Amino acid sequence: MRMLVKFHIKDSVVGDLVPQARKRAEEVTQKMLGSGKAECSGLIAGERGGFVVMNVDSSEELLMMIGPMLDVADIKIKPLVPLESLPDILKMLTEMGY
Repeated sequence: MRMLVKFHIKDSVVGDLVPQARKRAEEVTQKMLGSGKAECSGLIAGERGGFVVMNVDSSEELLMMIGPMLDVADIKIKPLVPLESLPDILKMLTEMGY
């Protein structure tokens, strides 16, 4: 399953906490990128964060990768659905009366 993982370093991470947060974020993102499951990634200009699109086998697998970063970053995870699936999804919704 493809998941968008967006992370933003918490606003409370300032001063002496910044080096540790940077180290943790680097460790976690390198693990994600080195897993062979990252499809694309990047930093978000003007923010203290970035994103990774992961293709994982389970939500537990993803949690094991991002878990160490939960203390220093706000993380949002969204499932991704290919746009090619849209006609089928719309057809199913229509059949369901939506």
